[in-house]
Amino acid sequence: MRYLFVIALGCFALAVEAKSSFDSTVAKFKKLSGSVSVSVVDLNSGKEILDIGAAQKLSPASLTKLISSALVLEQFGPDYRLKTELLSSVAKPNAKAELPDLYIRGYGDPMFITEDLYIVTQELRLMGVKKISGDLVLDTSFFNATNLEINETTDHSTRAYSAKLSATSLNFNSVTLKPVHGDQGCRLSVDPIDTGYIQLNTEGKLNTGDPIRGKLLSSSNDSEKYKITGCLKTGYVSVQNPSMYFAQNLKKFLELQGIEHSGAIRFASTPKSASVLYSHPSKPLYQLIDGMNSFSNNFMSEMILLHAAAEKYGAPASYEKATKLIDDYVSKIDKSGASLVNGSGLTAENTMSCRFATKLLERISQNQLHYSAYYMSLARTGKPGTLEKRKGVSELTLAAKTGTLTSPFVVSGLAGYLQTPQNKNLAFCILINKQKDLSAAKQLQDELVLAISEKY
Repeated sequence: MRYLFVIALGCFALAVEAKSSFDSTVAKFKKLSGSVSVSVVDLNSGKEILDIGAAQKLSPASLTKLISSALVLEQFGPDYRLKTELLSSVAKPNAKAELPDLYIRGYGDPMFITEDLYIVTQELRLMGVKKISGDLVLDTSFFNATNLEINETTDHSTRAYSAKLSATSLNFNSVTLKPVHGDQGCRLSVDPIDTGYIQLNTEGKLNTGDPIRGKLLSSSNDSEKYKITGCLKTGYVSVQNPSMYFAQNLKKFLELQGIEHSGAIRFASTPKSASVLYSHPSKPLYQLIDGMNSFSNNFMSEMILLHAAAEKYGAPASYEKATKLIDDYVSKIDKSGASLVNGSGLTAENTMSCRFATKLLERISQNQLHYSAYYMSLARTGKPGTLEKRKGVSELTLAAKTGTLTSPFVVSGLAGYLQTPQNKNLAFCILINKQKDLSAAKQLQDELVLAISEKY
């Protein structure tokens, strides 16, 4: 009897301690009234069990991607694939193994990489093609411009996280620069294939203690020249003319496959009479949103939304159509809860309340097929992504999206799903705006998530 009493007393003490920790953490958030929004919903009952400015609309940064990924999942389903097509004015090569021309029609596959380009050109070789006597023609008409800027308010023109968008993209429209160390110091190699289109000006020895940064010097159809500083570790530079970058790499891979090309590179719409030689599928949508959410990839988010807008309202895709698509989707959940100008969150102009976020998370959880893909796309501790090394929540059963901006003011957000030790399944959102210290904001988020886990 005494033993049971001691156990009961211990459990009571732990409960009191958890309540005290929870109350003190909530008090910290309430002191930040006007710059925080917090909502927690019990997914079993549908009841909101914590509200700290839950209806307050703040800048969500990359929590915006929660909306974008949910939208495309509901529009297409998790197994949907985009395509990239090879076409010609003839259905097969002639007796001399020649094609008179080659059209490449893109539909905005955001994860078309070098490996895919190898497969595409290999397919031509396996068809028996040995020469393209006419032009290589890129059909980028699925988007309303050959190269689109991410719709943002700040200028990071060569940073990979703000890479330009194009219906025909390659390697996230960025170039990987790898340091090669030797007796003469550090030099950089263009990975994986150096076509000569990207030219680097390093002006003497590179500082191995600085990160790689690129400043555009000039851009033409023949080359893009960058002034490079730093050689600390592998870095990335976004290309200025991604469609031409795609074309130059295509020409190089045709050469590697033994296919000769003697014509020009140009941009035009594909004739309606053209024959499809090969249609290359993208990775399934559930893998695309995994890459988008786990690593908070702005490029993938914007590309998939543009594709979805063109499929919904008709090509060509445009930011106006993408914004309409988002607005229509937001209206299904809570029209007053979010106002977005882009789908990646790379702007402080987007606004969203945490109550909207938990309504969205609850909505997705009610469709098991969508929920499975959605949940697995979110960052988790121990999984490569934005929560991989976040020690403050490393012991929790958590799947969440992070959001961060540092300009024009600090934004830090965390939202997703939490399973407590008491087997409560919760949807939560924590948004903090305009605090001076980003790391302190993240620490405060982690503290609240831990307190919620202990209390519920």
